[in-house]
Amino acid sequence: MRIGIDFGTSYSAAAGVVDGTLVHVPFGDQSQFRTAAYFPRELPEGDDFELTPALEDEVLALVRTSKRDQDRALRDHRQRLAQAARPNNQADRLAIPEPVVQSDDALTQQAVNTIRRRWLQEQHAREITARDSLSSAQFGEGAIDAYIDDPRGRLFQSPKSMIGFKLLPGVQEVVQTVLTSILSHIRITAQRHLGQDVDSAVVGRPVHFKSSMGAAGDEQALSILRDAATAAGFDHIDFLYEPEAAALDYHLRAADRHVVLVVDIGGGTCDLCLAQAGGAQDFVPLQSWGDATGGGDVDYWLNLLRFMGHFGRNIGTSPNHIYSEAAMVSDVVRQTTFKGYDFSDYAPPYRERLLALQAEANTVRVARAAEQLKIHLSTQAEGAASMDYIEPGLGATAQQPDLAAAASFFIARLDRLLETVQSAPFPQPSRILLTGGGSSAPYVAQAVQARYPGVALVRGEPSLAIVSGLAKAAAM
Repeated sequence: MRIGIDFGTSYSAAAGVVDGTLVHVPFGDQSQFRTAAYFPRELPEGDDFELTPALEDEVLALVRTSKRDQDRALRDHRQRLAQAARPNNQADRLAIPEPVVQSDDALTQQAVNTIRRRWLQEQHAREITARDSLSSAQFGEGAIDAYIDDPRGRLFQSPKSMIGFKLLPGVQEVVQTVLTSILSHIRITAQRHLGQDVDSAVVGRPVHFKSSMGAAGDEQALSILRDAATAAGFDHIDFLYEPEAAALDYHLRAADRHVVLVVDIGGGTCDLCLAQAGGAQDFVPLQSWGDATGGGDVDYWLNLLRFMGHFGRNIGTSPNHIYSEAAMVSDVVRQTTFKGYDFSDYAPPYRERLLALQAEANTVRVARAAEQLKIHLSTQAEGAASMDYIEPGLGATAQQPDLAAAASFFIARLDRLLETVQSAPFPQPSRILLTGGGSSAPYVAQAVQARYPGVALVRGEPSLAIVSGLAKAAAM
């Protein structure tokens, strides 16, 4: 059977068409689950590393290679100096850089560090892929709860947000293993609910992944996702733009023919699709556009603006980057960096609060509180979040203007995207469909209506429009 999978940055869902009826796959008592995985086994630390005889041989081989490279650099340097010394050669000897020469001890330590990093990457991948680790993995909100209860394990949130960036080989292996485990969870859950073997899928993709590599990042992300899906047991995978999937679902339910603009606000990306939809005619997607910002960026900024001030952000001489690292809970490297800082010289109360923030899973607790406060402020004028786990009586408060400030960066990017659509050589929409988990925020409708005054806004099912379209595309 072929199903549709909305593998989202923040939440994921699956659906299939059985005997002509759309069936959403439940994950627990919900129709979607948070894209997070927790592996309960404690992963090895650098202190566990020991040089075995085989690894010592590898160290010696690396040292020999480094010494050969040094000797070659010295010979090249001497030749360049000799050439510069010739009477008819006007080359400036000072412009010839002196090669760096390291002692045998320094080369050996450098080689040991290289072997240690590789060993840690291999151990992490082996621990995560171990049978008992995978069988006891937890997903969704339960993964975050499990990590808070036992932070000795490893929590991965929003792994999709990482796959468009340049990754070290060991890191890429770990991330791909996490993606495989989540996709396996989706496939097995779908099989059990639908009562059929699930062997292929249409998977939603953003127009552009979060990336530092441009188009190459999109290609890498798709390659990692495809390999992970294959390892998860899918024989065949197709990809479809997420806003196009939502537009297809809309088309199959619309009675009259018109041009619709789908505005899909996800956790990691904002995607738009302009299409001719509805009526008895074929669905015609005209073009899709995307920007790698989404609701998660609003969570991050609300965290910085209304929570991190309680830890000293913008107060005194504390560097602001430490608070960014604390707030980026989906970035394993930045979280590790934050937890390695020494705050013992900071003045109270920030010293004690920062030390508490480093402890256990408290950065995850604060990030979850920021997301919940964002959701609350989407419908309420003000809200509050307790941080008793940091300090008794400590809490953060915010009002809707604070939410607007946290969303300002995202809204600027959305407005730029809408302007691009307006200037495209296509007919303008007569209706606009808002979908995606972040589409219910008031600032989204305000931004869209500012660009398209008088155009009717249609609110689809924010969490399921994409996966519904993907399932229908899979059935086609």
